[in-house]
Amino acid sequence: MASRSVLAIGIVVNTQEYAKSYAGNCINCTNCHLDGGLNPNTTSFVGLAAVYPEYRARNARVNTLADRVNECFERSLNGQALSADSSKLQAVVAYITWLSHGVLSGATIPWRASNALSHGYLSIPSMESACLRANALSVTASTARGR
Repeated sequence: MASRSVLAIGIVVNTQEYAKSYAGNCINCTNCHLDGGLNPNTTSFVGLAAVYPEYRARNARVNTLADRVNECFERSLNGQALSADSSKLQAVVAYITWLSHGVLSGATIPWRASNALSHGYLSIPSMESACLRANALSVTASTARGR
């Protein structure tokens, strides 16, 4: 369990190192799920496992927590879904489930869907723009050095 926890925290905090092949941009999970998903003033993971499975109108079906994690990879990270038997997907689901320990199934979570970030944080579009500029500068610097 310890290695799975380390993997999950690595993926959430440093997605670009631990799950880069699944992320199509340079955003980490913590760009939305601040403090490793613990911050109730953003999109917290705490208690989230208690509401799944859940019907989502976006795809008109009942989704599991794993489905929702993969939706984040596909939509927010502009990447691809992790396979159902992936140790990375299982680790993230286990981490969110652990953070939900003690929350009753179907409970109303007061901080859920509180997606408004305070003014101290960049929005996803501005983060994307900053990432693209940083990547372009990196490529330009590498080219200038003859690499």
